[in-house]
Amino acid sequence: MPLDEKYFKATSYPVLRGTAEFWVSIVQKDGKGGYVTPILTGLSEDLIRGDLFETVIAAKYRLMLAHRHAVQMNADGNLRARWKEVGDNLATPQNAEIYLEFLGDSEARPGAGYQGICLRRLSHGGDSCHT
Repeated sequence: MPLDEKYFKATSYPVLRGTAEFWVSIVQKDGKGGYVTPILTGLSEDLIRGDLFETVIAAKYRLMLAHRHAVQMNADGNLRARWKEVGDNLATPQNAEIYLEFLGDSEARPGAGYQGICLRRLSHGGDSCHT
């Protein structure tokens, strides 16, 4: 729990709760037991697609934080269960080696992958996808 518990409960937690509810309200079932995001504009504003990497990561992170704090405060039992379900099952655009800019991104296109970020680099500390 944060240092200023009263402020957190009165101000910060309602924001976490609201943004978690926002993400839960816009995701869609993917027909495979998971969830996907709708068509949105990417951070760079040059890509309008569903399941953009930065969107998925932002949603997953917000849902994880809201769930964690709700558990700590013993608050929002039904909501927090839904936040965890959606966050844990939100499809992350990736293949075996790299994060993709969006689900179904083609490795063959110039700039494929999410800004060159490799799964291996993030999980094992390597310098490239080929080390």
